[in-house]
Amino acid sequence: MRALLIVIPGLAERPLQALDGKTPLEAADHPALDALATRGRLGTVDLTVPGASPSAVTGLPALLGWEAASLDLRRGPLEAAGLGVELAPDDLALRLNFVSTFEGALADTRAGHVSDREAELLLEVLRSPDVLPSGWRLHAGAGYRHLLVIPGGALHSLETVAPHVVLGQPLAAHLPHGRDAMPLRQFIEAAWAKLRPHEVNRVRVDLGENPADAVWPWGEGSACHLPRTAGPFGGNVAVVAAAPLVRGLAALAGFVAPHVAGTTADERSDLAAKVPVAIGLAADHALTIVHAAAVNEASRSGDAKRKVAQIERVDRELVAPLLAWVAAAPHERRLLVTSDHTTAVETRASAGGPVPFGLWGAGLAGVRERRFTEASALAADLQLASAGALLGWFAKPIGRGAGA
Repeated sequence: MRALLIVIPGLAERPLQALDGKTPLEAADHPALDALATRGRLGTVDLTVPGASPSAVTGLPALLGWEAASLDLRRGPLEAAGLGVELAPDDLALRLNFVSTFEGALADTRAGHVSDREAELLLEVLRSPDVLPSGWRLHAGAGYRHLLVIPGGALHSLETVAPHVVLGQPLAAHLPHGRDAMPLRQFIEAAWAKLRPHEVNRVRVDLGENPADAVWPWGEGSACHLPRTAGPFGGNVAVVAAAPLVRGLAALAGFVAPHVAGTTADERSDLAAKVPVAIGLAADHALTIVHAAAVNEASRSGDAKRKVAQIERVDRELVAPLLAWVAAAPHERRLLVTSDHTTAVETRASAGGPVPFGLWGAGLAGVRERRFTEASALAADLQLASAGALLGWFAKPIGRGAGA
């Protein structure tokens, strides 16, 4: 059997006034997801880890077969692995966002989706000796996402706050804190002084775009390692993703994860380009994972209609052709579509709670027509308490499935 898992972060949502009381899934036209819900099993799965904020750092490892509660994964080192940046044992890695400010408050966690070229020019300024402390390293990612590495920082006592937590609040009240936080605070202040008047940002403001006038480091951590996955598919896994965090998980786990030209971890990604790569990988791997961040990025824009449009695009360009691949050999293939966390349009932040899933293929059949929505998923008979339970269904031996 060959299995495909499509992970769509931020897919679920609560009813929104901007959509006349509907959720984006309810407002969107997504025939492929609806076909999946009708042909197969539908339900929800709770990926919440006690004591941890809901995010890809916890939800995605759980979907890949790890006991997420037992792992101490941090975004910084995961993204370093995804970018191919090797960390020394005492290095501290932090995700570095370009952000937009207004009157001292954080106004946009993504700096208006600053372009790669604009980011390159701004990073060049940040690398100057009067901004970046000696020995510290900046590694370019893409758009607003980058990486800061502090040699010896793993021994320091400092804590940071995720930017979506600070959104709409004064930056000064949420700067890095702890005994050794002062150099990082000074770096943020020096960066702001250089970025605010930069030509890139003057042009962006003139064009009515949010400027990348500040940086926000977060997700600090030292080099991490993953135990061999206990998931039902073992290590015979391939990953199709552009997001550095997802690619980092794949690299640490030893999964195959080719680069796909034209794909990005945002709304501009060429989703269709992932399809032939995923199908090709599925020929040699028990499980192929396809990650699509476009819906999550639209959620963080705070625009409900934009989220609806991205759900429809993911359905059309990614889910539909991969569903057709399963339909070509439904007794030998399976498809699971779910999310690793929810993201609320109104807060532009990750949120907890069960996420919907649809599962179809060999031995798993549905018996009635229904839509792929939060309400339909909650009304279905599969309300699973953990990713392990979902993976058990996904990897169930052929012949033991049941209709629903």
